[in-house]
Amino acid sequence: MRIAPEVRALLAALFVLSLAGTASAARVGGYVKTFFIVQRLPGANDDAGGEPRDGRTLLADNLRTRVEAWLPAAERLDVDLAYNFVPRVQDDDYARLNPLAAEGAVSPYRVADLKTFLLPGSPDTTDNLVVLQNLDRAFVTLRLSALDLHVGRQAIAWGSARGINPTDVIAPFLFTEIDTEHRIGVDAARARIPAGALGEVDAGYIAGEDLAVDNSAAYARVKFSAAHTDIAVLAMRFRRQSLAGLDLARALGGAGTWLEVAAVRNDDDARSDSPAAGTAVDREAYARLSAGLDYSLGNGTYLYAEYHYNGAGASDPVLYNLAATTPAYTDGAVYLLGRHYLIPGLSWPATPLWTVTASALVGLSDGSWMLAPIVEYNVRENFYLSAGGFAGFGERPRSDPMVYAPPTDPFYAGAAPTILRSEFGTYPDTFYASLRYYF
Repeated sequence: MRIAPEVRALLAALFVLSLAGTASAARVGGYVKTFFIVQRLPGANDDAGGEPRDGRTLLADNLRTRVEAWLPAAERLDVDLAYNFVPRVQDDDYARLNPLAAEGAVSPYRVADLKTFLLPGSPDTTDNLVVLQNLDRAFVTLRLSALDLHVGRQAIAWGSARGINPTDVIAPFLFTEIDTEHRIGVDAARARIPAGALGEVDAGYIAGEDLAVDNSAAYARVKFSAAHTDIAVLAMRFRRQSLAGLDLARALGGAGTWLEVAAVRNDDDARSDSPAAGTAVDREAYARLSAGLDYSLGNGTYLYAEYHYNGAGASDPVLYNLAATTPAYTDGAVYLLGRHYLIPGLSWPATPLWTVTASALVGLSDGSWMLAPIVEYNVRENFYLSAGGFAGFGERPRSDPMVYAPPTDPFYAGAAPTILRSEFGTYPDTFYASLRYYF
């Protein structure tokens, strides 16, 4: 395994720091998870219409092991490390269409990294056994009297919205993410300064490949409380885009409410590099907004509802494929293709050991929707069994060689270009069973 020199230097420095600490005060933990996944890809009508062709069924079994360590290197200096080791057994179609599915796509906000594939040596469309790795955390925290400094690979996330966070553009979770326990780590230098009892100033630089400015991000975020409202203001420059964000959260009666807004401007050169330049979906600027409320019934049952507006999306499904080539999608972490969405959800503790959660993502623009139920059973202390899935409902796509499609279509690679007639009618149905043990 070849490790980049920058990564070797970082690991060596963290190892030396950890040796300087008190071994008895170190904390080591982690988990082992297995996910058996069944995906059913949607079929597509031919040019003449009629019933959709049958889609393919994909199978995979992922075993994800994570080891985490917190090491006090000195009185005011800590070291955090986390490493994921992920073997996966898969059928041929899953190998071809989901080369990185077990560990998620590699973050663009990493200067250098370990080799993702241990087996085989590179992504392969024919291997039924794949072993991946991810050095997910490797950072030091320096606690000074006026601020905390975090330098290295760490998680960075913001936003109070429950379904879609407009200001969370560094490493957001997709709605269809199966494992949302940890955000993927990014390489950053970050300063956090307390400001009053509930306030904070947070500023940092998030480094991309080769430390190039166009591959990186810089931000400043101020959080404070006023008039019984938690307020956060964000300014960010990232990957040839500029963002201004506002996040409000407060109690209203017995409910919690939130409003999260991001206004983004694309650089001219980023727009000109897109195949969508000069088309109806080419936008100099766009806005995203999430507003909602949640309520606890007092017996552990929790309900929420959220509206999301996606100004980067298209109002006509025919344009979805083209919109996906704009900077908002290729560099801005936007993934929903339409404009208007409703996201209801609930969590219900059926018994002390059984928990049922469910949410839905409803596309108000094209009438398609996705349902995401999860059932979890606490087998014993630190040991959980769960099952869930994501089922999409809506009009299926139609093959049409005369309509534009991106060069790499994730569901129909190698087939004729497709015209989308709804968003979630194009998503694969995904079902999974999982065992989790924490140590």
